[in-house]
Order: sequence, then C-alpha cells, then structure tokens
Amino acid sequence: MVKKKILIPDDSELLELLNRSFLHRETFEFLVARCGTEARQMIEEHDPILAILDLDMEGLSGDACCREIKNDPFLSDTPMALIATSSHPEPLERCQSSGCDAILTKPLDKNQLLGILCQLLEIELRGEPRMSVDLSARLRRDGERVHDVQAVDLNHGGLFLHTLWLHPSGTRLQLNLFVPGVEGSLTCTVEVVWVNHQEWLKAHRLPVGMGIRFIDPDTDFSQAIDKIYTSSAGH
Repeated sequence: MVKKKILIPDDSELLELLNRSFLHRETFEFLVARCGTEARQMIEEHDPILAILDLDMEGLSGDACCREIKNDPFLSDTPMALIATSSHPEPLERCQSSGCDAILTKPLDKNQLLGILCQLLEIELRGEPRMSVDLSARLRRDGERVHDVQAVDLNHGGLFLHTLWLHPSGTRLQLNLFVPGVEGSLTCTVEVVWVNHQEWLKAHRLPVGMGIRFIDPDTDFSQAIDKIYTSSAGH
C-alpha cells in the first residue's frame, strides 16, 4: 500500500507527538524538512497531502514558503499548517497573512494538534468522540456586533460553527452557546483553528463555517459539554 505523505519540520517535539499518535500507525509517511527551502522543494517533488512548517525555519521562513505555495496554481490546494513559537500578536499575524489553513502554537498540545490535522485531512480523530449537534450560538469580536451562528459538530475541545462570518486561523472570539436546560447562555473565549470556506471546502461533510477550540473554559461550560455527551449516550 502506498503511504500518504505528510511534510513536517525537523522538530523533535512535533515528531514525538506524531509518532505516539495513531497517524504513525496508519498509512502515512512523515517527510522531514530541515529548512524552508528544502520544504518548498519537497512539496513540489512529493506532493504531500499536508505540509506543517515552523514559522521561523532557517533559510526560507515558514510563512514565506506558505505564501509561495498558496500563490502557485499547481500547489495552492496543499493544506498548510504553521507552528508559531507563541500566541503573541506578531507571529500570529505573520501566520494569518501567509494564507495558511491552520495555526499551531507552542508548547504543542496533542489534542489540539491531532484535532486540527484530522480536520485538515478529513479523517475521524480516534479517542476523541465527535457528535452532530444543533445548538444556537453567538459570536463577537472585540466589541463588534454580535453574529448569530449554528453549532453543528462538537467534541470536548471545540465546535464547528456554521456561519458565513469567517475569520482566519488564530483569531480569538467570544462565544455565547445556548444549551437546552441551561438558563441564559454559556460563555467562553474561543480560537479559530480552521476555516471551511465556500470557495475551498476542506471538509465536504460540513457546511461553510469555522472550526473553533475552547480557550480555558470554566467549570459550568465544561460540565454543560459533558452533559451533552452523557445525554446523547443515553439515547
């Protein structure tokens, strides 16, 4: 069986997480690029199904490499994820302006990493149950007007929101989630991790919208999510 290729940077932390995941045991082969220039060449030569780059790779930087790939008509469909060394505004802005499909920040979180990769690869994340939901929600950014959205897919770490109000990966928003049986709404800061754009759908089973992850949810929020799973398991 021919293995599908995933390009990754020469990063011991990332490689360890991937080697310990089910991706290593499936039909995937990891190609390691030691610098941005080599990554660019390997993407052309091997046509990986996913490329993960460090933002500050030697030679050609990760964001510059990503920008070149996304501007190349023959390679622009390659899913690209960038790893930033922190969640400070400057590196996140560099990632967002590159046109990448997802942003990871260090220290890497295994669940976030695998969740993003599985979404980009359109495969199910083992050990992280997902379920279809139909929950009303609202999103707001920095005091802007509130946007009504619909939560259609849920796991313990995040939601997929059906909306045309799209933001780049790494954008932080305020979420108000309306759960049956809970008075008022549950609030949580969330971060956009990937976008299902109407012009380039990454996950065809999902509508246009954004995959978001919860940022430090409080006890009430976490318990409400757990309750949704419990009630679903009982049906």
